[in-house]
Amino acid sequence: MVPFWQRALCPGVAALNGSRFHPDMKLFYRRLRTNGKPPKVALVAVARKLLTSINAIVRDQQPWVAATI
Repeated sequence: MVPFWQRALCPGVAALNGSRFHPDMKLFYRRLRTNGKPPKVALVAVARKLLTSINAIVRDQQPWVAATI
């Protein structure tokens, strides 16, 4: 069984990596930060955007297309 902290940390790690290396997520994170959002709030927004994108990909059974985010 996976500990709670590990399950809770997984979307945060994906959001952190997305905000640093994925071009679209990096721009989204920077835009939120320049608009005055705290770093944790911006990371949660990136995590939510990633989860929403993943859900849409699974729902529609379509391959990943970077330009659709």
